[in-house]
Amino acid sequence: TPGFTVVVPKTELVDSGTDTSTFSLQLTAQPASDVVIDVASSNEDLLTVSTNELTFTSQDWNQNHDVIVTSVQDDTIDANRTANIVMTIDTAKTDSQFDGVDSQTVGITVSNHLTAGITALPGSLTLTEEGLSQDFNVKLSAKPDSDVVIDIASGDTDVASISPSQLTFTTTDWDQDKTVTVSPTDDTLIDGAANTSITLTVLNGSSDSNFHNETATVAVTTNDNDTPGFTVVVPKTELVDSGT
Repeated sequence: TPGFTVVVPKTELVDSGTDTSTFSLQLTAQPASDVVIDVASSNEDLLTVSTNELTFTSQDWNQNHDVIVTSVQDDTIDANRTANIVMTIDTAKTDSQFDGVDSQTVGITVSNHLTAGITALPGSLTLTEEGLSQDFNVKLSAKPDSDVVIDIASGDTDVASISPSQLTFTTTDWDQDKTVTVSPTDDTLIDGAANTSITLTVLNGSSDSNFHNETATVAVTTNDNDTPGFTVVVPKTELVDSGT
């Protein structure tokens, strides 16, 4: 009887812009003339199709005709969404025996490929007292719906200090690196290498709720530049034998 079959390898995609599912269609009977099936996405902001039309002939009616369904990249954090791929006989271009064939609809669930978080790289720094400062870069791991404010603090300012102490990311610069400078703290103690952490914490009251309670850390080691010893100051090395 007139009709068509659809084989769908997967019905769940992530919104990376590269995840795909290839639909394979065949007719169930040989037509006397061409059969055209229209293919459409119900939401092209979620899913696109590689072709909007498949044409079957009396020679290739039982061979796979493929449509590649591709997710659309979306860097925001959303709940799972669903879009339909609808396949319909185009009666104006089709053998009349197939006019009464029902459309077929396949639902595709689209989920996030990104999760809320803070990216801080490199994840560790090694400094030396009286030495040069070093930087690490910060950005968000996903696009926020509104501003995200991050407080930055050194766990021990006797080991290292930071600047700035706060960063703000927006919906337009969320994926652009912002620099934090870490400077070693010098002392006169012979205390060896000292360790601390730089902690980055989302300021919940001023930030997109998707990012609430997100944190990141950068480990810092400051090597000592002090060594045991003593100094001698000698004002002159020549005396006369006057007794004074």
